[in-house]
Amino acid sequence: MKKAIVVGSGAGGAAAARELQGIFDVTILEAGKEFSPFSRDLSRLEKFRKCGIFFEERMISLLFPAMKIRKTRDRMVLVNGVGTGGTTTLCTGNGLRMDRDLKKIGIDLDSEFEELSREIVLTTAHQTRWSDTTQKLFKRCIELEMYPVPTPKMGDYERCTGCGRCILGCRNRVKWDSRRFIDDAVNKGAHLTTRCTVKKVAITNGRAHGV
Repeated sequence: MKKAIVVGSGAGGAAAARELQGIFDVTILEAGKEFSPFSRDLSRLEKFRKCGIFFEERMISLLFPAMKIRKTRDRMVLVNGVGTGGTTTLCTGNGLRMDRDLKKIGIDLDSEFEELSREIVLTTAHQTRWSDTTQKLFKRCIELEMYPVPTPKMGDYERCTGCGRCILGCRNRVKWDSRRFIDDAVNKGAHLTTRCTVKKVAITNGRAHGV
């Protein structure tokens, strides 16, 4: 069986690894560690912040290495995940289609989204855990005929505890993240190697043959 190397275990890498395993002998290389949700008491960290100990966003990575924070030249903050699951472990699970502009240039992804919808559950069950303020705002928007729609979420939100720590990793694995695809790939025989940073892809005659 031919071998394939997948760099990264985020949304793209995980999907590729799962599809390729079986056709190829897949090895997934992930720069970070196995992802673990942030487990520290946030109230204590808030006290540190008020004391000025955390003077900028990038210091968050010292306590939570899975969250990498950078700034662009114009000081825009960029956040991404480093570890199994990539940035999907830190996202809030929103399941919105953003392909309208692609359709305008002739790229139709309807079949791909239909396939994903059969595997990743979209739900608005989180609506039952909205705060009173959010519920009142939603109701007022309806009265004003603004036609609000709850944002669909990816995952089993019937089990959501409403802890508010989505971007720090879901401790109950309620929201979907790409580790589920990684698990599928590994169960089918793929090999996952963590703490392995790829610095260069070896290319000969226009084809990659190693890293």
